Amino acid sequence: AERETALDAAHGWQARCDELQGALETAQLSTSRAVERAGTAESHLGSAASELASERAKAIAAAATAEQALRAERGSRAADVRAADEFIRALRLEGAAEVRKLKLEVAQMEEETASEL
Repeated sequence: AERETALDAAHGWQARCDELQGALETAQLSTSRAVERAGTAESHLGSAASELASERAKAIAAAATAEQALRAERGSRAADVRAADEFIRALRLEGAAEVRKLKLEVAQMEEETASEL
């Protein structure tokens, strides 16, 4: 009877060991799949990070180009403003000279008129 009890216990333990072995194999398979998925995800992340770095570099280059163009445009506008200022100064000088000339003519006419009287 003891022997039968021991055999029953041994069979029970064997069945339990078989269950645990099955659970362990299932866990190992799940772990293997999870590691595979993690590797795939890591690869996708690496690709995405590389693509993001490339896009960032392109954006930085575009911003630098835009900044250079803006500086050139500002420089061009500044040159246009300086040229316009010089033109206005020249017109003012020319106008002032014309006014002096007309004043001289008027003064001469006044002198001529006064001498005729």
